Amino acid sequence: MKIVAIGGGTGLSILLRGLKEVSQEITAVVTVADDGGGSGVLREDLGMLPPGDIRNCILALANTEPILQDLLQYRFSEGRLKGQNFGNLMIAAMQGISEGFEDAIRKISDIFAITGKVLPVSVVPMVLYAQLTDGIHVKGESNIPLEVVKRGAGVKKIWVEPHDVESGDEIIEAILAADVVVLGPGSLFTSVIPNMLVDNLMAALNATHAKRVYICNIMTQPGETDHFTVGDHVKALFTHTKLKALDAVFINEGTLTEEQMARYLKEDSNLVAFTPECEAMLAKIGIDVYKDDLIEVVKGYVRHNAGCIAMKLEAICERAYTPISHDLKV
Repeated sequence: MKIVAIGGGTGLSILLRGLKEVSQEITAVVTVADDGGGSGVLREDLGMLPPGDIRNCILALANTEPILQDLLQYRFSEGRLKGQNFGNLMIAAMQGISEGFEDAIRKISDIFAITGKVLPVSVVPMVLYAQLTDGIHVKGESNIPLEVVKRGAGVKKIWVEPHDVESGDEIIEAILAADVVVLGPGSLFTSVIPNMLVDNLMAALNATHAKRVYICNIMTQPGETDHFTVGDHVKALFTHTKLKALDAVFINEGTLTEEQMARYLKEDSNLVAFTPECEAMLAKIGIDVYKDDLIEVVKGYVRHNAGCIAMKLEAICERAYTPISHDLKV
């Protein structure tokens, strides 16, 4: 099974851990719009692509000793390097002795014996912009959710600059040859959609014969998807990109304990609702709905059960594909 997973942030790296259990042919396409944290510092200081999300994806697909994985994730706690991640510095150093960022990522991927490939969506640094519903323009991936919360306004329009940024041939060929292309899970406006604003990637996504699957977030995200339903997530994919069709959506129908839910409610986050109106909308535009308990709680935080999702994707690819509503139990 040839899989292309498109996204960024924690969601993509978690998904990859499950996908490598069912496929040796994985291409992870990672956003390069990140401008916060240690990645943002290296991006500004060295003019390089932000390495953080790429580092996490390499780690997720790695097949090396735990000590090497711990080293890649080590974060300095004091001195001038306080807050910086060793893996990010390793990528920066590798770029210095390589023919470019992509070459550096290939070499580090070889060192960590990863399953598949990890590729930046573009080798050109992308800057994410948003126009909010109150008319203000916001520059920077890290600033958008902050301004949404501060101003009490939603995202009206989102775009990247430069406008003519493109994905490399390796990404386009992988999408066109894939059995399944997965969008998400992850921050809708700052991890998933930015990749879909790259025109040649979007053209390949529209042209591929692969099954295009969106894995909807389990929880709403303050500053991005406050009060969003599943239907709102899907509408955003079509509204803010040139996406022409989507084959399926994976939806969580699991629940949380009162204690777990209370933690998220304090942060103004709630379970993403799947209403009868959502189901009717998706049926009308021919999108399959796959429902199951997709929740895995890790150290008190809600995550997608990547192993479960991977097995369901494998099952979908192996059986006849018909446009009806399913649960995911196979």
